[in-house]
Amino acid sequence: MKKKLQREQQQQQQQQQQQQQQQQQQESGSLQKEGKKAKKKVKQQQQQQQQQQQQQQQEADPAAEAGPEGSSKKKRKKKQQQQQQPDAPAASQDLDASSKQQQQQQQQQQQQQQQQQQQQQQQQLSVFSRTDVLKKLETLAANRAGWLGEPQQQHSPEEFGSFGDKGIIIFNVLVLVFVFFDLDFGFLAPTFIADPLGAIVGRAVSSPKWIGDKTVAGSAAVFLGSFVGAFRVGAPLARLGVALGCTLLEALGGPLDNFFLSLPLLAYYWALTQARRHGLPFPAS
Repeated sequence: MKKKLQREQQQQQQQQQQQQQQQQQQESGSLQKEGKKAKKKVKQQQQQQQQQQQQQQQEADPAAEAGPEGSSKKKRKKKQQQQQQPDAPAASQDLDASSKQQQQQQQQQQQQQQQQQQQQQQQQLSVFSRTDVLKKLETLAANRAGWLGEPQQQHSPEEFGSFGDKGIIIFNVLVLVFVFFDLDFGFLAPTFIADPLGAIVGRAVSSPKWIGDKTVAGSAAVFLGSFVGAFRVGAPLARLGVALGCTLLEALGGPLDNFFLSLPLLAYYWALTQARRHGLPFPAS
């Protein structure tokens, strides 16, 4: 489920990035169009100025002959040119200001995207690093072991087993032994999956009981969880045998079902280590 959620979040992030890239491309295209228009205007103004200068040069000779009338005409034309020349730098200044504003907007959008990504990453990490989650797990384990009194008197999210359940204590000790001796505790993965899955399905799905309080649906869920969780058992037939053994011993284990469920996994792990020591053929993991 976590992988699916991560994939969906990654797909949403990719879609958002694609949309933002398209918007940026459109904005850059509009900027290029505006720049081209401004360049055309500047060129036209330059051409007009050149034409006016040529006209002035052509009129210079007859103006000199005309005397004061020619000088007055020159003054008028100079004033007109001075009035027209400031238009070009004003247009270029407007373009520069608009381009700067758009660049600032793009930078702000990129910063917002980075902040959103960082927040999402922090939220994903906070699920695993929050102390509240660890405290709830600790209280849940203590309640299940019977250290906090009767489960009916505790405000736990779920009720597991009965008062004084010793199976979970033995199972926790077993995990600690694996960790202490640096053993491959990946073989114990079905114990984290199969038993809770069987409890949930056994309560949610109505089905006949076949051994004590164990239902057919719950045992089927235990088998499925054991088969999927035994990923360290490489050979399919060996994994099938281990899953069947886990299912039967979990059904027959009673209050110690957590411990008995781990026995087939321990047996396979012991046989695998012995075969590797003596160089004997064995279904590899």
